[in-house]
Amino acid sequence: MKKKMAGAGGRSDWTCPQCSSIVFGRKNECFKCHTPKGGTAKGDSVPKGAEASRPPPKALFTVTGIEIKQRRGDWTCSACSTLVFARKDECFKCRTPKSGSHSSNGGSGGWQDARGGGGSKHIQIQLNKDLLVVAKSGDGVHLCALVVERLLDFDAVNAATAYRILLTKTVRDAWARNEALTSLERVLRDQHVKDFGARECANTLHSLAKAEDQRPCADLISALESRALVVQGGFIPQNIANTLWAFATLGHQPEDALVAGLMARALEVQGDFNPQDIANTLWAFAT
Repeated sequence: MKKKMAGAGGRSDWTCPQCSSIVFGRKNECFKCHTPKGGTAKGDSVPKGAEASRPPPKALFTVTGIEIKQRRGDWTCSACSTLVFARKDECFKCRTPKSGSHSSNGGSGGWQDARGGGGSKHIQIQLNKDLLVVAKSGDGVHLCALVVERLLDFDAVNAATAYRILLTKTVRDAWARNEALTSLERVLRDQHVKDFGARECANTLHSLAKAEDQRPCADLISALESRALVVQGGFIPQNIANTLWAFATLGHQPEDALVAGLMARALEVQGDFNPQDIANTLWAFAT
């Protein structure tokens, strides 16, 4: 039986003043930048002992009890009241244009300027590390909050990693998990699947097939199938076996062109198949 962790549920969790990461209440320093729990951000001129009198950062919205820190320039959709990052010109949920919606400061710049552009490779690598660290901690609620907060900053690899972890992880807050998965499915389908390689296609399909709950995501499966047809030349034996096994497990009949393409690729790399790959591939055709 797992020992209950101090601060579970976010009641004593704290926000790092240096990098704005959410840190578990039981930790005395930030896991990302190692700033002490009672410290201040570099460059702050707050005198020693004044931290207690400083008002807490304003939270723009809350996910299952965890406050998400407001960032300069973020705006609230006038139609559905959803938080939208400053650099976006329309609401990701209802597509309402930014014009006419309320901005947190009425100015320009916003989150993207504050974080140095938001699209660098360094940020994407750090995001994947954050996802893996939080997943390893065993706190599914924090994982869902991280996904919701940083969703629009994910690249294809980040989104695939987050989706795979959430599909196979037990989260005590079923609503938070479903909300994070649904948001990920929409973003994957509309933005990221087109950038997937063979590995991301195969791993995402495999995770979907292994999930305890059957996700109603036929559109995402179709998008993954179409992308797999494009990148089939990059499939290795494990990718081929996992993809065919996933389709069979999900009860989805892929297009003949994809099956033929994967079989042609299998012949090219047949010498690299291990017994498990062979078994999964044969099982898929027998099912």
